[in-house]
Amino acid sequence: MIAHQGFVYMNDEIIDDEFKCLICNEPFEQATCTPCDHTFCRLCIEQWLRKCADENQTCPICRHSLSIDQDLKPASRIISNRIDRYLVKCLECKIEKIPRGSFADHLSKTCTKANVSCLASDVLCNWTGPRYQLNDHLKSCPFQQIRPILELIHTKNNRLEQIITEQQQQIKNIDERYQTQQVQIDELTKIIEVLKVRKDPKIKRTINFDDLGEQHGDLDYYGFIPLNYAGFTWKNGAFMPQQHGKSSYPNTGFATAFKQNQKCVIFNLGCQPIKLHDPRNTFCILSFEATCAFQDEVILTVTGRRAGKTIQTVIFTLRYHEIKIFELNWDNIDELEFSPKGGKQLATSTDTDRHVILTTLNFS
Repeated sequence: MIAHQGFVYMNDEIIDDEFKCLICNEPFEQATCTPCDHTFCRLCIEQWLRKCADENQTCPICRHSLSIDQDLKPASRIISNRIDRYLVKCLECKIEKIPRGSFADHLSKTCTKANVSCLASDVLCNWTGPRYQLNDHLKSCPFQQIRPILELIHTKNNRLEQIITEQQQQIKNIDERYQTQQVQIDELTKIIEVLKVRKDPKIKRTINFDDLGEQHGDLDYYGFIPLNYAGFTWKNGAFMPQQHGKSSYPNTGFATAFKQNQKCVIFNLGCQPIKLHDPRNTFCILSFEATCAFQDEVILTVTGRRAGKTIQTVIFTLRYHEIKIFELNWDNIDELEFSPKGGKQLATSTDTDRHVILTTLNFS
């Protein structure tokens, strides 16, 4: 009889040679076939091939080239079924006539001599021993005695973890709703500020440039501000219709400027300051609404002049993601200049020109 993985075959002589591995000469374990039609134990043929150099991995019978990953396939189930019916004897408890296919179940469930762990091994009991001693151990095992309490604690702990996870998700959902509502509040606040300015009784005249968009509705590019538009002489100024600005420059200040359904805006060409001049009269500028285009935190210098002399100067910071009203309240000037400088280039644009975008001018 041949000793094999805790058992021996009851009658080795009746085992047909065709059911024995050609390497170990024992009944197949995980019978495995090769393309050259030879059968081996899976472990035996893998060990054989690994001992060979990569270029010399061949069948031990016929020297046919073999690959562990590509050529080894499970043998027919008929072979395994036949071998599993052979009777074996357990070397631990000496019980005989166990079908080989049932030996694993015998060892894990019924063999009295098989080495087993305490039923409380999952709660820190380190005892191991033969199965026939297990019942005596369980009678005195402190871990097994407190298992009901430990299981109750474990169950409650799992429930607490579940509650914590649910509450964390609820907090996350509340935070997301808060962020969304905060954005809506910010947008409404800006709209209210715009409406307040537009209803300001001091404002006698507003230029919002929408008429430029209406006059050039078919324009799919920017255009130059007409020389005498709105009674002013313009220099370095261009206008951008909504349809072109929103589609051609998403994620820039132009998209921000058109969020309030503005039909048209104006901006300075290149990096030059945009100027408007009244050649006949002086005027009073109360405020203007603006943003920047392709950079963030652009420094805008606004200058008011009369007869070529600087009367007023102020500096503002523009953010590309917000449209904001800036107060001036300058009286008795005949020229207004907007000059953008600096700023941080947007990752969403490769255009490096520094543009101030004007949406509204309010005069008294």
